[in-house]
Amino acid sequence: MFRKLLLIFTCVGILALAVLGGCHWPNLTKNTISGSVPETELVQRALQAKGLASLKPVKVIKLAFDASPLPGEETILAINLGKNLAFLAGFDPNGYLIGVSRDLAAIPSITPFTLPGLAEKGILVTEVYDNMVGGFEQTTWHRVFRLDENNVFQQVFAYVKTTEYYWHDAWDKPDGLYWHRVNEDNTFTFPNPEEITVAKKVSRYLALGDPKTMPAEFTLEGTQSETAHFYWNTTTLRFAEGKINP
Repeated sequence: MFRKLLLIFTCVGILALAVLGGCHWPNLTKNTISGSVPETELVQRALQAKGLASLKPVKVIKLAFDASPLPGEETILAINLGKNLAFLAGFDPNGYLIGVSRDLAAIPSITPFTLPGLAEKGILVTEVYDNMVGGFEQTTWHRVFRLDENNVFQQVFAYVKTTEYYWHDAWDKPDGLYWHRVNEDNTFTFPNPEEITVAKKVSRYLALGDPKTMPAEFTLEGTQSETAHFYWNTTTLRFAEGKINP
C-alpha cells in the first residue's frame, strides 16, 4: 500500500512540474524575442556563444545602428573581458544573437563607419594590445568590420594607429651593447567614402645600457615618414592598399 501511495505522489509531482514547465517556457520565449532585452542578458548570450560564460566583463560598449543587411537596427556590443581579451557581438532588433567576432585585444571604443555602396554601416574598432610587461610592446589598431549576409564579422580594413616596442642587441648576440626603441604614430584621414589615407611617421631611438635594465632616456636616431592610400574594392568589399577600384 505504501509503495502505491509513493508511486501516486511521484506521478502527481511529475505532472505538476510538467504543468509549471508549460507555463514557464512561453514566458521565456516572449522575453527572448522582446526588443527590450536587458544588456546583461545580451552579454550573457554572447559569452555563452563564445564558450566564455565563466568570465565576467570588465567593460561593455553598446551601440545601435544599421549594421547588417537584415531589416532594422542591430545592437553591437564590444565586450571586454580583461587585458588583451575582447570581442564584438551583434543582435537583431528583437534581441537575437546573430554573430560574434573573433577574439580581439582590449576595445576602448567602437564607432559606426560608412561603407561605400552599402546601406548598412561598418564598425570602426579601436583595439589596444598591451604586452609591455614581458614583451616590450604596445600597439593600437584601427580595424573596420562589417556584418555580411551570413552574419559573419568580416574585417575590411586594419592598420596600426600607434605602436611602441623595445629590444636589446644582447637578445640576439651576447656582446650586444644597445637598447632600441621604435615609435610609430599614424594619422588617418578619409578624403571620400572610397578612400582611407594613412600618414605614417616612424621614429627610431638608441641607448647604451644593461640588457636587464630599461634605460630612462634614449637618443633619437632618425625618423621616416610616408603616406599609404587604401581604396574600396567593390568586388572583395574591402579596402586594399594602393589599388584604385576599377
